[in-house]
Amino acid sequence: MAAGWTSTGVALPNGSIEDTGILPDGAGGVLVFMRGTAGGVPAVTRIDGNAVRHAGWPAAGMPLTDVPPPVVADFPDCDSRLLPAGPGHFIAAWLAPTLTTGEYEFLLQRFDTDGNVDPNWGPTALSLFPTGTFVAMSVIADGAGGVYVVRPGATVPLATHVTSAGTVLGAVDTPVNLPGDQYVPSYCFQPSGPDAMIADRTPNGGLLMGWNDSRTSPTGSFRLRWWNPDLTPDASKPEFACLSGSPHHYPGALLAVHADGDDGAFLAWSDYHDIGFFQVEWIGSQIGYKGQIAILSATPTAANQNTWIKYMKQALKLPKYKNMQLVKIAYGNDNDTKSAQEMQSLLQAYPDLKGVISPTTVGVAAAARVLQQQKKCGKVGLTGLGLPSQMRAYIKAGCAPKVGLWDEAKFGYVAQYAAHAVLDGKITGKSGQKFKAGSAGIKTVIANKTVIFDKPLVFTKANVDKYHF
Repeated sequence: MAAGWTSTGVALPNGSIEDTGILPDGAGGVLVFMRGTAGGVPAVTRIDGNAVRHAGWPAAGMPLTDVPPPVVADFPDCDSRLLPAGPGHFIAAWLAPTLTTGEYEFLLQRFDTDGNVDPNWGPTALSLFPTGTFVAMSVIADGAGGVYVVRPGATVPLATHVTSAGTVLGAVDTPVNLPGDQYVPSYCFQPSGPDAMIADRTPNGGLLMGWNDSRTSPTGSFRLRWWNPDLTPDASKPEFACLSGSPHHYPGALLAVHADGDDGAFLAWSDYHDIGFFQVEWIGSQIGYKGQIAILSATPTAANQNTWIKYMKQALKLPKYKNMQLVKIAYGNDNDTKSAQEMQSLLQAYPDLKGVISPTTVGVAAAARVLQQQKKCGKVGLTGLGLPSQMRAYIKAGCAPKVGLWDEAKFGYVAQYAAHAVLDGKITGKSGQKFKAGSAGIKTVIANKTVIFDKPLVFTKANVDKYHF
């Protein structure tokens, strides 16, 4: 352990913190962005390598805006960002509640390592977008001291390029898909919408966007498009469709895309086939592979849920699961109250029910709560897709002994090794080629230049405390 540090770490100055961002300060220490709850002003502090607050920084941290948000019960989850913004500079991005119920303001602030707010951005912070119910936003450093802000519109993805001077290059909320494109957001973690938009900065400072395209159904595909810094299409790089020949009816949710030089890209996605099959195995292992099971889904029209359920039904036809009977598919509309009501109805309608699969973070948490309230933890099995922070207490109490999710850290880990293997000339994308992916072991390229990175991440009582997202 480094000098000055203790096993309990360093106490941050704001005692009520909703979430944080942390980046190296370039001098052996770190900058920590802290977004407080219950009306607290977002702030940043600098901790030196010896675990001491940097000289000259205020004890409570440097406030990033001079306008405190109204006092509210909670902030939205998973929305704060801290990014590098040129030598000695950083940009923080966060959502602040407004006085209008259910609406938020998206704010950006640029500051330096000496604790000074960039005067071009102003003491109040930049507010470029109309207030609303923001979801699925990505903030990407542009490599020149500014950022791209990418978010889903009603029918198209939108992008805004904010320069280091605090000005907008192009226009706010520029549509970044071409006429005729079919835009389908990638639904992942967010209970009310898609996960963070999929984009990356290109080496020339432009923007690379990726999205799901349902026009090629039933095979499905992902599409890529390159954009100039002013968010005009890069005419030298036409729209590119990939994985149009996927062996599955829909490749899955696009999770990450990274620029490979000026012209290439690496992609990572969750495979609907495997996610569906694994959830059947998770519940089967809890109930001894026999008995009645039910599925508590989101909405009847949710494409990802329906595709997972389709593969669950396929898995149930395998000999291993022949003694498991799917008796009901219920829909909680990704609403906590509705999901809990549906779970209660399942328990009442099927007294011999042995297990429930809920492939939605909202549904699985609501189902676990119902089992706990009715003292049926361990009597009725439960699994699905859930966040460890949301499911920790239920997992430890035995209400949901096994819950899974894709491991984005491993996605990135294997993708980095794949990129190096390509650059080193060890693989070209030909099916059957192999490469060493560090501690992840030997990986094999399969059809469509694809590498399966690993099994989903499974949270149990033994490991859930290791994860904090």
